[in-house]
Amino acid sequence: MSVQSKNLMLGLGQLYFKRATDADGKYRLVGALKGKTEFNYKREIVKQKAGETTGDIRADVVHEEAMVKASICDFDIPQLIALFGMSISTTQLTETQSFRVQEEHIAGVSTTDTQTLSQTAKSITSVFVTSLDRATNYVRGTDYSMPSARGIKPLTAGFADSTVLAHYTTRKAAKRLNVGSAAVFQNFSVMFVHKLSGGKRVKLEFPIAISEGDISIPWGEKEYTVYDIQFSALADPTKPAGQRLFKLAREQ
Repeated sequence: MSVQSKNLMLGLGQLYFKRATDADGKYRLVGALKGKTEFNYKREIVKQKAGETTGDIRADVVHEEAMVKASICDFDIPQLIALFGMSISTTQLTETQSFRVQEEHIAGVSTTDTQTLSQTAKSITSVFVTSLDRATNYVRGTDYSMPSARGIKPLTAGFADSTVLAHYTTRKAAKRLNVGSAAVFQNFSVMFVHKLSGGKRVKLEFPIAISEGDISIPWGEKEYTVYDIQFSALADPTKPAGQRLFKLAREQ
């Protein structure tokens, strides 16, 4: 049989997840993929021979597992819900969070000038000002004043002539996840969809899956942050034997 180019697979696809009990409309992207997505299916088989036979006459599958691994190259809090094995409905929350900011400022050309911070500080007491090399800690009320939570005004000529670092806490709307001490894994439905060159799609689906494996998110100086995610399929006991682990399909 000759090879048809439309059957050749190249490139990535999309990896989706949702709670196993949710409708299709709840599927969301795990994240933009990088490198490769890898599917593995393993079976543990026990073979048996009987009497004087020299070959095995029976083989039974005593354990099987399926998993899909992918590398994610973008960072968004809702995507991490799947990574940490959490519930979609209760953890994707928007609330105000505190963030620490560091920025460089030329204090001013005179003691009458006020330098404006790029963001509003959570409070005046959250602001900490140092020299550029962090060797000198400036004192509010002695070296500078703060007419507002966003302004630094020199009080001495020496401070006015300096380039300083302003460190402060600001409050911003944010997505957040609280993680830890979850005794039971959240079950997900996971679907990977790959588009062939001819436009047809290949689908790998785990009707029930969990997020598995250690989590490592590297922040590097010279490399973009890419982190790995792994889903393992769980057997669905409500399905017939032989159909409980995963589905693999190709669009005709």
